[in-house]
Amino acid sequence: MDAAWPPTWPKIAEELYIFDPRGDVLLILERRPEKDMAEYVDEAPKCEDEARPAEYEEPALEEPALDWLQPEPSVEEPQAEEPSPYELDTVEPEAEAEQEKDSTRPGSSVGSISTASCMVKPEIQQVQMRVSSRHLILASATFRAYLGSDKFSEGRTLQTKGNAVVLLADEDPDAMVIVLHIIHGLTRKVPRQVSLEMLSRLAFVVNHRQMHEAVELFSDIWIENLKQNPLPGRYTPEVLSWLFIFWVFQKEDGFRNMSQILERESDHSLEDEADAGPPLPASIIGNIGQNRLYCIESTIQVIYDLITKYSGPEIICCNDRFACDAILLGSLLKRSATIGISPRPKNPYPGMTFKRLAEQIREMQVLDNCGHTSGDGTYYDYINGNGIKDSIEASLRSLEDRMCGLKLESFLPHKTTMKSKCGFF
Repeated sequence: MDAAWPPTWPKIAEELYIFDPRGDVLLILERRPEKDMAEYVDEAPKCEDEARPAEYEEPALEEPALDWLQPEPSVEEPQAEEPSPYELDTVEPEAEAEQEKDSTRPGSSVGSISTASCMVKPEIQQVQMRVSSRHLILASATFRAYLGSDKFSEGRTLQTKGNAVVLLADEDPDAMVIVLHIIHGLTRKVPRQVSLEMLSRLAFVVNHRQMHEAVELFSDIWIENLKQNPLPGRYTPEVLSWLFIFWVFQKEDGFRNMSQILERESDHSLEDEADAGPPLPASIIGNIGQNRLYCIESTIQVIYDLITKYSGPEIICCNDRFACDAILLGSLLKRSATIGISPRPKNPYPGMTFKRLAEQIREMQVLDNCGHTSGDGTYYDYINGNGIKDSIEASLRSLEDRMCGLKLESFLPHKTTMKSKCGFF
């Protein structure tokens, strides 16, 4: 039988999850039906109009969080004598008596959900989750600081009254349900397969609440099951989601591979595309953008160094032919204009990717008249152009070898950056 509903808690919502029948903390979240919610495998049926809330922000903690989500101190603590905002919204006597009935009623069994949650609601729905503060404090560094001390009003309320209400208005209800099942030991209710979209949302909650160790077993299962389908081999919208997931769950190889794709195949709009996707740290997107710019600039410089070399007064042709140098220089200039690098483009090279630029340069036809001439002096395309094609290929391969993705340890808190055979910085 569930413990009595504390009189200082708000009335029971239509959508109620109970993870601990004697839980001393009530989490209050919101479901926004106006947004589409992607369903995940192995979970109880949901309404089609359930929505995902916006990303959540909360007061800062002394314990370190990963750099992109370290919370901001934005909540003013109320005076100790001020009543809880929930004290005026008490449970009616009849409702309290109903709560003390056996656990067969909807919404009272452990981890259960009221069937009323599948009603179509045009307005924001409140989602309540009765949980154990001990489980939250053990599994999450953010809840440990929030509830395990008297630094915040909720922690003080928990210490003095024995229970507390925590408002998480912008948290994702569906992802939070899965995580709370894990940390409360209700593992049979945890799906073994989730969609990429849901895994990205789970990664947000796990990182935001600093629950990495508590969910590690299941995160490994989710990732391995999703990897039964091939990971992206080129730049698609899924790459940003995978990069975020591999970063949160600290998967070195996957993180390096996804960041390598972005280095080679993203253009100047990567930052905007990242803003519309999972909340990756600005430092990750910034480094990918810097590596892209470096390689594009270096690739263009390869061609301009050749143009400068053949523009000088010295004859470069191995047969000492002025005409050969002139034809070769002309072909470099013409082909550079054709692929859009003459006149020289400027940073941030709009619409340009390193991969496509390298392909275009490899396809450049460099002409000379040393290797193929006829009696009338006609010249033909010589495939290597006095060795220029070999020189260009060597330069491109050198850049590609260094463009091998980011090192995960460089973007984790309190990690020492290790030297690598690849990379730029």
